[in-house]
Amino acid sequence: MRMIFMSGGARAKALRYLLEKGENVVAVITPRVSKQNSRFEEIVLTAIEFGIPVFPVTKETLYSVLESIQYDLMISCGFSYIIDRKSLSTAKYAINIHPTLLPAYRGYRSGPYIIMNSETVSGVTVHWLTEEMDRGDIIAQQSFSISKFDTLKSLYRKSQEI
Repeated sequence: MRMIFMSGGARAKALRYLLEKGENVVAVITPRVSKQNSRFEEIVLTAIEFGIPVFPVTKETLYSVLESIQYDLMISCGFSYIIDRKSLSTAKYAINIHPTLLPAYRGYRSGPYIIMNSETVSGVTVHWLTEEMDRGDIIAQQSFSISKFDTLKSLYRKSQEI
């Protein structure tokens, strides 16, 4: 299955995992790298290391880039933009990997709220992408325990391991 990996954050470990497993990643889509979003650089460097073409996009250019790539599966993992219906229509399948246990803690930067609310469990959710952020049907979830000593960094590490 030909897949694209869309990421706007430090999700290079997830991309590397797919590539090392031999998955057919045909493109990486990321917001344009700048000084303000230099955290995207690692994903770009990982793609280059494996010879995968990288397409930096804006909200306005996303559809035309997606339309130009032949692929079956869209994987969104920390992508910065809400993907509209037209862009979603370019994929046979479209999934998102979200670093919390949905339906709780939808949206961007949900980690601080997990700690502020003294949650004892969090996890990762894979769900179908829809136009509405983090509202698609859940495909799979895996949880992990949170201790009173966990930080945003340790929650991030635990979710990355999954």
